[in-house]
Amino acid sequence: MKWLKFTLKFLGYALVFIFALNFVALLLSLFILKGDAWDGKVEGRDYYLGSHRHYTEVSYQVFRFSELLEDGFFTTLPLAFVGVLFLYGADRVERKIRTIHDV
Repeated sequence: MKWLKFTLKFLGYALVFIFALNFVALLLSLFILKGDAWDGKVEGRDYYLGSHRHYTEVSYQVFRFSELLEDGFFTTLPLAFVGVLFLYGADRVERKIRTIHDV
């Protein structure tokens, strides 16, 4: 049972850590690039990152990079919730182990 607790904790912390890294990368890109592709627009071959109705023209590569960061954020967010459930499950496994040994 100890391997199960260790595995659940490891996976839980790993998933939450990956989400945290991705979130920090997204925030840094928002501040550095002064906008994101979610609020941006494409007009012909011109790409704009948007923030509060203010648009910054960028290259296609930067626009695509911003899109990928946002996609990564929305992909890792549910995984972070799963990681928290793993951590909760590891805590429950630990309580069960104590209960079994106490009897």
